[in-house]
Amino acid sequence: MTSPLLAFRIICFVYVSFWICYGIFFQKQNYHYFFFLTNWNWMLDWLYFLVAILMVKSPTTYLRVYQVFMAIIPTISTIVVVVFWCLLNTLVFGPNRPTEMRVSSTVSHTLNFILPIIDIYCTNDIILTWKHGIYPVIVMFFYTVLIFFTKLVLKEDFPYSFIKAVNGGSEDIIMWGPVLALCFGFYIITWIFWLLVFKSFQLRNFIKKRYSGTASVSEVAVLPK
Repeated sequence: MTSPLLAFRIICFVYVSFWICYGIFFQKQNYHYFFFLTNWNWMLDWLYFLVAILMVKSPTTYLRVYQVFMAIIPTISTIVVVVFWCLLNTLVFGPNRPTEMRVSSTVSHTLNFILPIIDIYCTNDIILTWKHGIYPVIVMFFYTVLIFFTKLVLKEDFPYSFIKAVNGGSEDIIMWGPVLALCFGFYIITWIFWLLVFKSFQLRNFIKKRYSGTASVSEVAVLPK
């Protein structure tokens, strides 16, 4: 019989698959889809739920991969949500913006965070160390590499307006000093967000241990009783 958590993961996997296809094909973003960290977040969610489904069937095989995604997903998702709602939401909810853009942006910057967080916090145990924080930093590193690739090779504009602002408002040349400093700042912010996520995991495990009497390592992630 399918467990409630497995059913939830399958539903989320299908939903995230639909949302990725919607962005690429229905919104006709094509390869531009991959320029934005939000969409990287969706793709990482897709991989997370895929691994999470496989974890239920074969936990020992996928445990280490699952731990990597448990570190990446909440960290990157939190960064995406904070940056959007603090810096970029006025671009979407400004005057004369189409309703479709408002709805899709709201969904893209809420559910991509909420769904995996629910799943992670419903697992029986969260077994991570602070060293797992290197994985979200690696993701952010590859994303900044993509920014430079799209700018230097594909001759595309910067994906976010605040990067252009740091670059002196220019799209023609790259001011390497400020832009590299911004990238380094991305890595530091990612690590700080990871530490916050890690502390929240520790708090969750402490509460679970206190009220259930156990927080031991479990081979299969299941919904708490």
